[in-house]
Amino acid sequence: MQKRTRIMAGLIAAAAGGLAIANSDVDSTYQSSAMVGIRTSDGKLHRYDFSTNTHTIVGVVKDKTGKTFTGINASSYITGNMNIFAYWTDPDDGLCKLVYVNAITGEAVIVGTDLGTGVAGGAVAAQIDGYGLDNKRWVNFVILQAKKVNSSNLKIVGSININPNNSPQNEFHVTKDNNEVFTRDHLKTGQVNEAGTYYAGTAKRVLVKPKGNGNQNGLLINGQIYPVTNNTTYVFTGDMTIRVWNDHIKNAKAMGHWWINIEVNGSIEVNGEVQTSTSDVHRLVRVDHRDGTIEHSMTLTQMFDSIASTDGVSFYANNGDKLYKINVTNETETLVGTLPSSGIKTLEFVGTTLMAFDSTSDKLIPINKDTGGAIVGGVTLGGITDLDSINFFPLKEDPKFKLTSYD
Repeated sequence: MQKRTRIMAGLIAAAAGGLAIANSDVDSTYQSSAMVGIRTSDGKLHRYDFSTNTHTIVGVVKDKTGKTFTGINASSYITGNMNIFAYWTDPDDGLCKLVYVNAITGEAVIVGTDLGTGVAGGAVAAQIDGYGLDNKRWVNFVILQAKKVNSSNLKIVGSININPNNSPQNEFHVTKDNNEVFTRDHLKTGQVNEAGTYYAGTAKRVLVKPKGNGNQNGLLINGQIYPVTNNTTYVFTGDMTIRVWNDHIKNAKAMGHWWINIEVNGSIEVNGEVQTSTSDVHRLVRVDHRDGTIEHSMTLTQMFDSIASTDGVSFYANNGDKLYKINVTNETETLVGTLPSSGIKTLEFVGTTLMAFDSTSDKLIPINKDTGGAIVGGVTLGGITDLDSINFFPLKEDPKFKLTSYD
């Protein structure tokens, strides 16, 4: 039996006297619908009624204290609810939070726990199988981008001219894997080979203070240039290979400067402070709209502007004008094709038709899911721009939505 799904129930083909997209490939159930969207820049909640071709500003998304929620890039809607579920990054702490937005008034309230650091790039609600008595459950899916901080597995490569400082806290100090130790004092009295090498092998800790100028010393951390400065103490720990050598040998004796070449997969401290690197982490998560708790669904290779789905398994997503298909079961991202505009920031299914809203031209465009191209030219809504998220709901439920508690 064919799976039956519902998502963002609504219609772009309206009743008599309204806008219609005349094409047999576009869903034409002829139900009335309204589109609501939050303007990113000023937090205004916009609404367009297709049955009357009217555009209104419902209000500003703000809480009871008067705080305006700008910067909302993602939202979802579950049929029968009063609230839109928006995902907003609080500029005060950098945490992404679930916000109930009343679709009738714009009143907002933060709900439950936060979703973690980062920003939301797109959201959708879908009914998935395998839950409850009716074998269905509404689940919100959100694309999150966060910064992963890494301080213990940095790739460090470079050479440092060793400072002869012999104070206990700054003296050159190497701990080998077998816990043997040598210092600057050992270098002065030790033997070197013809290449001037005192030691070449593995180690687990190195303390060094540089000498010379910036042109003589240098490190790469994760492939990026990292400046090394004098009067600074560096401590490297982790899995490393080093070579300690002298650049001028005479009569088998070290007469020049001592150097260390180092390759580390580990961490670095600078004057006692652990250094970190950051990288972008993109993932698709499930969000419980009751309390904001999340469950990891899939790691993504890139950030997407929006997502749309009818079953919570296959998703359509865009990065600019590129349309992708995502399958969470197979964990794949497949390029479908090119969308009609680079200004598309949100996708939604309306019935069985994938719709794209072009934020720059104010157009709603039905999209061919197999190519990414427009099925037909679309309709201009008038006065609605800069929306990063839109949602559709049937007018028959407006304004008597099922009340979702703010508590």
